[in-house]
Parts: sequence; C-alpha cells; structure tokens
Amino acid sequence: MSMWLDVVVMSEKAFDAVRQNGELLGDVFQQEAAALSQLGVATSDLSGCDYRTIAEAITAMNEATGEDEDGEADFKEEGSLEWEGTYGPAMFWSPKTLAKALEDSSAWAMALELESEIKAIADRAVKEQLWVIAVIN
Repeated sequence: MSMWLDVVVMSEKAFDAVRQNGELLGDVFQQEAAALSQLGVATSDLSGCDYRTIAEAITAMNEATGEDEDGEADFKEEGSLEWEGTYGPAMFWSPKTLAKALEDSSAWAMALELESEIKAIADRAVKEQLWVIAVIN
C-alpha cells in the first residue's frame, strides 16, 4: 500500500482560512484552482514524497544505531487540524516552530533528504515566515 506525505506552505491568512474550513484544505491538496487562487497558494507551494520510504529509513537507522525508539517517524508537529488524510489528521507548524522541528525531527530530516522540492519549500517557509501543513495519504 502506498503512503504519500503531502506538504504545503502558506501565509498566516491562508492558514486561518483552512483551519476554519477543512474542506478547503482538501481542495488545496487536490490542487483545485479555485481554492489555490482564493488562498494565494501556488502549485509550487506544494510538494510530496513517499512516506513509507521515510518510515523505513528511520526504522533502519534506529536499528543500526541501537536506539531504543519505537522507530516511528516523528515530525514534531505543533498541532493538528480537524481535516484528515488517509492516515490521520493534517499536521501543522507555525513559522516559530518550523525551524526547530526541521532541526529536531528525524522524519523532516528524511523528507528533506529524499525530496529537493520539500527542502526548497521548507527553506522558503523559514525565510518567509510561512505556515506549513502536511498530511499522510
């Protein structure tokens, strides 16, 4: 079974709108033109990668280093939204917490390593103080 990590960056105003209307977030991840336009989100603000690869790499690293972790990929999210993807609620990070999560999270480290587009939008989010939302589908 395929598992995909979808990531989007957006302004605080756009984040507030999707926080209030979860269906709007679903339209963003489906790249519906009306929702993207309404929120000022470009298709270049979206990216994704194979989540299963992230999870397997983290498990292998933990086994190789003998760490006593449960092997779960942890994105160290700030919170979650009511809108749910296939494998749980959408996670979010404010501009304040994203940089720390990028430093502390093995899951983010893998996502950035695996997908240059995710790295580019994460770097942009830190620089431009954008909100980040991710979901596993």
